[in-house]
Amino acid sequence: MWISRYVTENSFADDSPSVGVVRASGGDKVSVSATNEHLSMPVALPYGIAYAPTVGSRSLVLICTG
Repeated sequence: MWISRYVTENSFADDSPSVGVVRASGGDKVSVSATNEHLSMPVALPYGIAYAPTVGSRSLVLICTG
């Protein structure tokens, strides 16, 4: 029990942008391997552009909270 509390209190999230590779793409969600594995992330593009990145393409991961 104390181990899980210690890990939770002493862990941190890396919110810095990172470049990764698209591992799965379907509809408006992608999975990217960057500094961490990011699963089922939404795809955001300006001006209402519709785009589905291809597997193996590079992707910029921006962590948005709040």
